[in-house]
Amino acid sequence: MTARLPLRLLRSAAFAAVATGLAVVAHLFAGGGLAYSPVAAGFAVAFAAVFPLTARERSTVQVVITLALVQVVLHEMLPAMVTAGHGHGVFGMVVAHGWATVLTGLWLARGEAALWRAVRGFAVRLFATLAEIVMPVTGRGWWPAAQMPRTRLPLRLVLGRAPPFTV
Repeated sequence: MTARLPLRLLRSAAFAAVATGLAVVAHLFAGGGLAYSPVAAGFAVAFAAVFPLTARERSTVQVVITLALVQVVLHEMLPAMVTAGHGHGVFGMVVAHGWATVLTGLWLARGEAALWRAVRGFAVRLFATLAEIVMPVTGRGWWPAAQMPRTRLPLRLVLGRAPPFTV
């Protein structure tokens, strides 16, 4: 299933917000300073980096790797734009960023899976409902019983339906 532009924009914005938020929190936690323009620039960079990847569902590994790469870029942007010479322990920084990136990436991947599950479920339910409206199930029905899509919505809609028309 391929995502259309509104869903792609929404997914890109959500990823960019989480990635930028994670970078900002990590940066502040490490004692760095902060200004609004680097945060906005970081959001724009994260959005632009992830937008081409939002056309289809991504695996957990892809989400975590993408987040890790974006974190590296954002980490380099924040010290360079805010406080040149910002110093911190390299090993501790790598471990902290690594753990935060993996945990946040897993969280994003679960959200990604849930979003696509909802989109697929909505599409099946919408198709089944529209099929019922256009061609109501009578007798054997539109689908054989074994292939009938499972939905939580009632398949038989009562929309002022009259008794069957006979000629």
